Amino acid sequence: MDLVEKAVGALKPLVTAAERGDWQIAESNSAMISKYGSLSRDTHRRSIMRLCEGTFFAGLREDFLNLLERIDKIGVQAKDAARIITESRLAANDFGYLHPSREASIDIYLDKVGLTVRALEEAIHSLESSSKEAIQGALQVEKLEEEADETKFRLLRHLYDHRTDLDLFAFLHLKDFILKLDDIADAAEDSSDVIIEIVAKGAG
Repeated sequence: MDLVEKAVGALKPLVTAAERGDWQIAESNSAMISKYGSLSRDTHRRSIMRLCEGTFFAGLREDFLNLLERIDKIGVQAKDAARIITESRLAANDFGYLHPSREASIDIYLDKVGLTVRALEEAIHSLESSSKEAIQGALQVEKLEEEADETKFRLLRHLYDHRTDLDLFAFLHLKDFILKLDDIADAAEDSSDVIIEIVAKGAG
């Protein structure tokens, strides 16, 4: 989870560099995200093997495997989001359409997506010590995901309102990037649902 959170966190400096036209830094951040993703995949595979080979919470094994898959999906989506930006080589003025207002900008959206993933990490750690805190953490993930959703809708609305001002290539890449960030937040929210299921089964 720590590796996945770092991968998501590296998206903001990547976008900042791309907006400045500093594609060398953007590529460096993209490579870092890929590295975190690879390390995360290795940890993911080892965790699956440990779960399948041991007697660890036999009644919850399937739930923990499900949680691992959803966490892994976050890392994959972060890597895909980075690729969308670095492969686009968009002009600086194209990124301007991701900053419609102070209340809705790509920076705010990235922050909210990052907070959603961070809250998930905290909720997962809480499983070790307090089921109550784990539930509260899972509910916080859902709340933050909803807030990210609101920002996403504002960004998409602004983008579609100005679609005739953009060439089709830029419009599609910006839209795909926004939706890929939404996939990250959705995967975090899906993971929080699994946490609630684990706590409910553990209490039963």
